[in-house]
Amino acid sequence: MKLQSLTKRLMQPVSFLIYFFGITSGILSASCASSSQTDSQSDTKSARLVEVYRRINSNWSYTGETEHVGRTDSWKELTAKTANGTTSMVAWDFQKQPSFTAALDEIISSKLIMECSNAARIARLALLNSVLEDKGMHDWALSLLKKNSCFDLMSELSRKFFEKSANDDTLGKFYAYPFVNLPEYASLKDGPDGNHNIVRLPDGLYVGFAPDFFTEPRTHDDLVGYLFNKFTSTTDIRKGKEAEHARFCTWLTLEKFKQIRAAYQAKVGYFVFNPKS
Repeated sequence: MKLQSLTKRLMQPVSFLIYFFGITSGILSASCASSSQTDSQSDTKSARLVEVYRRINSNWSYTGETEHVGRTDSWKELTAKTANGTTSMVAWDFQKQPSFTAALDEIISSKLIMECSNAARIARLALLNSVLEDKGMHDWALSLLKKNSCFDLMSELSRKFFEKSANDDTLGKFYAYPFVNLPEYASLKDGPDGNHNIVRLPDGLYVGFAPDFFTEPRTHDDLVGYLFNKFTSTTDIRKGKEAEHARFCTWLTLEKFKQIRAAYQAKVGYFVFNPKS
């Protein structure tokens, strides 16, 4: 539009308003369309993770005294010594089965004995797969294999696009981190509820691996209440710690539990999924 023509329009109030709001409406329409597309993609990823965890909780048993049973055609079980002792994990055999989509469907459909860190790693891989797709996942895994053992490779691959966060307060984002119990849990109890590796969905609900609890996505208060009950129950108490546990629980209300747990969680931290990073 020529400058002289634009000047005449600006001098006419009605024409100017139509011109201005026409431009503004176009910008807002484009912005809303982009936002709607982002929300749709986020909903698709959320639905996929909910389904992944639904099938994990339906088909897997939580490990106890039994050895892990994590082998399938496309997955192998590995062990490694860490600061916390010997750790067992499953690793995608991407050279044997290049399609992660097929490998994922296989393992979450299999009857296995596992624990929550394996479930969390597979959930993070499923989220990564929704961004990189099968070819990108396979290419990235091959590039990592050149500098990592298979054990480290799976951990690094599953944390691609995750970065440290000060909190998990932002709706619309995926978070994945260990949702902790109290720090005293490890000294007083030897059960599996010292923490639960969870994924917090963009709508603020949580999914994780605990067949007796995660029958559906849960709220923050649901998860805190579940861990409080696990801490105060008289099961899984370490031998010789019965009296100490009983004394601790005499003053431990749910509100005090929430305060102590929240402070401990802040120290442990959070990880947010940021595929643009």
